[in-house]
Amino acid sequence: MDILIVAPPMLSVSETTGGSVEISIYQTAKRLALQNNVTIISRKSNSLPRISKSGNLTIVRVPGGKGYVRNVIHYIKSHKFDCIQVDNRPRFIPILRRHFPNIPLVLVLHSLTFMNFLTIKEKHDVIRKSTAIICNSQFLRNYYASKFPHYENKITAIHLGTDLSRFRKPTPEEKSDMYARYALPSSFIILYAGRIIPGKGVHILIKAASLVKKTIPSVRLVLVGPYLKGYKARLMREAKRRKVPVLFTGSVKPSVMYKMYWLGDCFVFPTQFHEAFGLVSVEAMASELPVIASRRGGVVEIINGQNGILILDYKNPVAFAKEINKIFNEPAYAKKLAEVGRKTVLSHFSWERVAADYQQFYTKILQK
Repeated sequence: MDILIVAPPMLSVSETTGGSVEISIYQTAKRLALQNNVTIISRKSNSLPRISKSGNLTIVRVPGGKGYVRNVIHYIKSHKFDCIQVDNRPRFIPILRRHFPNIPLVLVLHSLTFMNFLTIKEKHDVIRKSTAIICNSQFLRNYYASKFPHYENKITAIHLGTDLSRFRKPTPEEKSDMYARYALPSSFIILYAGRIIPGKGVHILIKAASLVKKTIPSVRLVLVGPYLKGYKARLMREAKRRKVPVLFTGSVKPSVMYKMYWLGDCFVFPTQFHEAFGLVSVEAMASELPVIASRRGGVVEIINGQNGILILDYKNPVAFAKEINKIFNEPAYAKKLAEVGRKTVLSHFSWERVAADYQQFYTKILQK
């Protein structure tokens, strides 16, 4: 098969760059290319070559902005593809369909965000003109199937994965080195990773940490990821008022992100959103951290109570504090959660499994 993947025009795709969408594109494409010719069109970057090639995988980088779709169309017209995959940009589907009426068009949705920018009429148009739609969770798939029941058979779910060779439990030396790198004293560290925005509930985590501090004086909070400046200032004021030590690491390159999980003694994901999936929970579980997360959206497809803790009362800091205390006070329980979490990821959330699901999906699409 000759597969084209159209990445969003925000960040460049490579082995070492991008956010969760770009990472999933690269990791899946890399493995699909073992059996197929795969081309990714991505945003141009001054630090990356215009064209990268490795085996059957080619990455073509073109200027972003308003001309991005035009550049994509120009490239497709000079090449031959069996199918075109568009990630997280539903607006591209009707445009591409006008130019390529006979090529299968597959829309991959990583969240609710970009479909929500469209009117109902535009959403219908996107779904009607898509050959098929892949959602990264059953939650997302069911949401769109309920909104557009006439097109239910077009919509399927394929979970995301993680790199199990990198996301793993650290050695004592590796953990100690990470503590030294960030000048962290010996303490009990609550880790969060992801965008630091109000919808992710980090303010609730700070309140929970202040409650935990009453019984665990050494507790510290490490927040990994990009932040809104105003929200960060609010969090810092709250942490100072509550006397909770907090470290903001800022954005971290995908190539070293796995090391950040080595800082944690537990991982807390207090999202207030209907998360489409929640890849950070999978990465934390792969790193053998006990995970506590809000019972929201696709998170329940990752955590089941045996491999982590789901918080139903996700707006309540007390609910999170109770479970954090339990992890600290019951080491055997925490160890069991972490071990079962790792086993869950090994069996269900590897990029190899994701690529196999995509391979099967595309084989069926082209047979039809």
